[in-house]
Amino acid sequence: MDDRKTEAGAVDANIQADSFMAAYHEAHGGRLSIGDGGRRTRHLTLMVPDLGSDKQNAALDKAIGEFIHKVTALMKKPGGEE
Repeated sequence: MDDRKTEAGAVDANIQADSFMAAYHEAHGGRLSIGDGGRRTRHLTLMVPDLGSDKQNAALDKAIGEFIHKVTALMKKPGGEE
């Protein structure tokens, strides 16, 4: 896949996500619960460099996703223990 098409698609997806979140926050007072007792969350946009290939970009995206998953799992466990 052409990196420019990937980048354009990512930009479109980010714009759509940002638009949705802005509308959601306006409609719901800026609160977003994730279903575990009403814990509030916030929206965070992360800008990362284009690594020059779809394969490297996908690997970076996966690594960031796995990191976030591990961090949120720690927050759900008492004392952060597994």
